Amino acid sequence: MELIAYGLEAWFNRRFRLVHIISCLYVFVLICLYLYVFIIMFIFIFITGGNTGIGRATATELAKRGGRIFIGCRDKKKGDAVVIRIRQKSKNPEVFCQRLDLASLSSIKDFAEDFNRQEPTLHILINNAGKLRGIFFQCAPFI
Repeated sequence: MELIAYGLEAWFNRRFRLVHIISCLYVFVLICLYLYVFIIMFIFIFITGGNTGIGRATATELAKRGGRIFIGCRDKKKGDAVVIRIRQKSKNPEVFCQRLDLASLSSIKDFAEDFNRQEPTLHILINNAGKLRGIFFQCAPFI
């Protein structure tokens, strides 16, 4: 009888440990998911060329997940129209646009100064814009 009792006790202890480990893993996964959702709300993401194509799809998905999205594009009017559509799709008011022409160093400098005034940090940079129109292309002069 003692052997059966000991066997049941050992079985129960093993079973309890397994259930305990599984429940701890479950709680750990829930906490990680909560932190992922909570933390992305405070992440500032900048996407170059976010007004068309892959950049636009990326901006829309990240906005749906709650991040603060900043889109840099050459045409401010097109960018503002895309921002309005992304805000409607994602229900996220934290989507912004600013003019940025990567072919012009003066535009990059102006953008960087404005950005540093508005935002303290940049967490994620997605370099999506860029087009090579042949081997040689003309840039704006250095200023």
